[in-house]
Amino acid sequence: MKTIRKAADLFRPLRDESGVALPLALIGLVSVTLLVTTALITSSTELAISNAHQGATESLYTAEGGVQAYVAEAGTLLSQVAGRPPFEYTPSGAEPVRISVIHLGNRMAEDSSLLRLFSVQATSVSGVGRTVAAVVTQVLPPPVPLQTNITSALTLGGNLDVDGNAFTVSGESKDPSCGEGVEAVRMSNQSTIDVKPQHVDNFVGVDDAGNYVEGYAAIDKTELTRAELALDVMGGMTLQQLIALVPPQNRWGPRFSPPGGPVREFSGYVTESEGVAVVDGDGGTVRLEGGKGLLIIVNGNLEMAGNATFEGIIIVEGSFWLHGTPQVTGALISLSIDAENLIELDEEAGLSGNVTIQYDRCQINEAAQRFGELTQQSLTPTVGATYGWQEVTR
Repeated sequence: MKTIRKAADLFRPLRDESGVALPLALIGLVSVTLLVTTALITSSTELAISNAHQGATESLYTAEGGVQAYVAEAGTLLSQVAGRPPFEYTPSGAEPVRISVIHLGNRMAEDSSLLRLFSVQATSVSGVGRTVAAVVTQVLPPPVPLQTNITSALTLGGNLDVDGNAFTVSGESKDPSCGEGVEAVRMSNQSTIDVKPQHVDNFVGVDDAGNYVEGYAAIDKTELTRAELALDVMGGMTLQQLIALVPPQNRWGPRFSPPGGPVREFSGYVTESEGVAVVDGDGGTVRLEGGKGLLIIVNGNLEMAGNATFEGIIIVEGSFWLHGTPQVTGALISLSIDAENLIELDEEAGLSGNVTIQYDRCQINEAAQRFGELTQQSLTPTVGATYGWQEVTR
């Protein structure tokens, strides 16, 4: 006979709670472990975020301070470093930064002043964090024009010795559209010209009344001393003042070379891109092969030989020696050295061979304009306040 179990006996195993403590303890331990781990991860993440934010803020302040300090200290020199690789800069009492300068462009104002636009970027030297970029303006004053008072093809401070008859010194206007003609020679009250009587008619020009003249009538011996003539023909400026406006890259010779460094040797040719050349003759003779623009020779003499040609203005402190078939189209100014400069040079200038000195106001004007454009680069610019800030994050 089968035994019939009671219903209560069937559900008795389900009500048996023996052995439950261990699973519950394990579940609780796992839960606590997850909570603690989550808290630790959250705390570490928050700490890392806080440190990163603090570092980014510090790098931002470092970069921003570096831009401001560099612009304040070297704002006038931005054009000299623009485009170069980034370099390290340490502001006074601050963290070092890495500076990069980019030239964005120029704009000419109505008064001929030049607006330059630069981007200056600063980054902490650590290489991490933020980069700050600012736009900086430089305003160059209008060009300083070459205010010469050239009223002859040849201005003579010293003496002139002409050997032969194959020469022409002409003050006739080569291009009347640029101005009327002038006298062949203008010289100081101490200067003399030694030329054979039969050759003096090789001096031709236009007198003050506008009449064509030749010979001694084309030679103006002024009442000015050599020093006064030099100052007058230079428009009231001395050669030293004039040279001070010329950028260093357009100067050659020992006087204008870096101390202890190699001497910048003049090639003998003034290129059209250079336009202006200042050469220290070092007490000797500078040989000119040709070119165009303005040539100034100090502490030395000038020699042109063969078929050398020059268009523009030549100013030489010492003497000139022209031989062969050289040609100057524009104006040649030979000035003696007064006692103030403490340089003694030969005052004699010689002409021999087929030599031509042709007055040309167009070439004189072009040389003066090129000088003004070039010297603007040497003027001290006005640096505007930084603007257009940009923050770059990585």
